[in-house]
Formats: sequence, C-alpha cells, structure tokens
Amino acid sequence: MRSLLDSLLLGLWIGYFTIPFFWLFVHPFVTFWRQARGRTYAAFAVLIWSGMLCAFFLTRSFWFTSRFAGSWPVILAGMVLVALEPLIVRKAEGELGLPILVGWAERDPEQFPPRLIDTGIYAQVRHPRYVAAMAALCGLAVLNGATRLLWLSLASLPLYWLLTVVEERELRARLGAPFVEYYKRVPRFIPRF
Repeated sequence: MRSLLDSLLLGLWIGYFTIPFFWLFVHPFVTFWRQARGRTYAAFAVLIWSGMLCAFFLTRSFWFTSRFAGSWPVILAGMVLVALEPLIVRKAEGELGLPILVGWAERDPEQFPPRLIDTGIYAQVRHPRYVAAMAALCGLAVLNGATRLLWLSLASLPLYWLLTVVEERELRARLGAPFVEYYKRVPRFIPRF
C-alpha cells in the first residue's frame, strides 16, 4: 500500500516539479514556439513530462530512502498546502480562462490578444498559478514524508522565481506601460495584507 501511495504522490509531485523546467524552455523561445506547429509544442510537452516521470520513477528508491516522521501537524500542513492548489487555480482560471492559464496565449497571440488582468486574485499577487504549484509541490513532499523530495522541492522554488522573471520580461514587452505599473503595484507571490 505504501508503495502505491508513494507512486501516486510521486506522479503528482513530478507534474508540479516539471512546470518551471517546461516554461523556462517556452518563454525565452516564444518566437520559435509561435512558428512551430502545434504538434511540435505538444511533443515537447510530452517529452519533458514523460522524461522526468521516467527519471524519477527509475530512481524512486533513492528519493524514498530517507523519511521524516508524519505527525498530525506535519500531515495537516501538507494537506493545507495541497488543498490550496485547486482553490488558487480555480480563482486564476476564472480570471484568465483556461486557454491563457495553460499557455495557449503565448503561442497564439492573434487568437488570444494580450491583455492585462489585474482583478480578483491577480489584484493580490502577480503569479497565483505558480504560488499554487509551489504549495502543491511542497505539500505533496510533506505528505509523502520523503526527506529528499522535500529538500528538492525547496531547492526548486528559486526556479519558479526565475520563471517569473523570464515571463515578466515577455509580459513587459507585450503589454508595455500598464504591465510596468501593475508590476510596481502588485507583489509577485505573497499578498500584502
């Protein structure tokens, strides 16, 4: 049973862990991806996700060798972090719409003209999708109790920050002065209270 749960949590964890790697190959090369056919983009996505999935599953014994105690407060913290993800993403999707949320707008700006979204959750933080992914990534590692996965989760958080820097450079070029004003007004990850 533990092995099945480990595999399930690891599969979910890999999905969130892969996000910054995928987008760090998309945003800086957005001109290429706009010219590439849809199948190329889809094949790249499948290659990245399946490659990481295979790499982690083949080395899963390494990742699960060391575990920390799963006390109730620790389990509760992991559950809260994981539960934040669908709540935040649902709010973000309501503001953006699914095509923009999953990145189709970057590939096809003619079909999805660039527009600044600064309402709802986007009035609180500039990157709620990544906040949700980081929460889920750390929460899944905490729920699993795998020390090495938790350390890798924490070590990958700067990649999300780097991803936002690259994405914001592109947004600044596409949206201009309104985005610069938004950038100054709204924090990146942690809302002001």
